[in-house]
Amino acid sequence: SEVLLQGLHEMGLHVVPTWANFVFFEVESDAPGIAKALERSGVIVRPLGGWGIPNGLRVTIGNPEQNQNFLKTLKRVLAKEPVR
Repeated sequence: SEVLLQGLHEMGLHVVPTWANFVFFEVESDAPGIAKALERSGVIVRPLGGWGIPNGLRVTIGNPEQNQNFLKTLKRVLAKEPVR
């Protein structure tokens, strides 16, 4: 989804172009902690430390509403705001 890719770019995150049903992106640090914070709010991403990418995360492309929810929640998590 272009909206998903653009939203991640706008947050200043490194995003790898994809033709798959998921998007790989990197955060500055603590990918596992970010994944757990997202999961607490119902958004599931996969940390990629086991693949040798300690700051990498993978998110499946959803429908437009799911993608917007992911971007909104990720923005709050990265800003270290409380997630509900």
